[in-house]
Amino acid sequence: MKEHIAQILEIIDKLKAVGEEINDHYIAALLEVSFPKSYDTLIMALEARPENDLAPKLTKNKLTDEYNRRKEQDSDRNLAQAFKANVIFNTNNQNKNDKFCRFCKNPVIQGIVAIT
Repeated sequence: MKEHIAQILEIIDKLKAVGEEINDHYIAALLEVSFPKSYDTLIMALEARPENDLAPKLTKNKLTDEYNRRKEQDSDRNLAQAFKANVIFNTNNQNKNDKFCRFCKNPVIQGIVAIT
């Protein structure tokens, strides 16, 4: 994400270096259109803001925040999947429907490890 934004800003700096005048609203718009469709809701919210609020720094920060939020959600989802995969059925001396945590061996009740 940071590399993508840096590349866009680098291109803009190169254009400015050759004398091209690029205002802040145009920079913000370039950042917005460079993201995939999955960011459309955020981009629409940004575009609904007054024009004088739409600065490149705000756009960059909001897009980065959204990327980090999605990355954290994916991490949480992966952690939940990993935990779920580590819960096993203990069939030795227990009811077949009883679940136990593979690590602490405590029973799992409705998806939550019971601390004993």
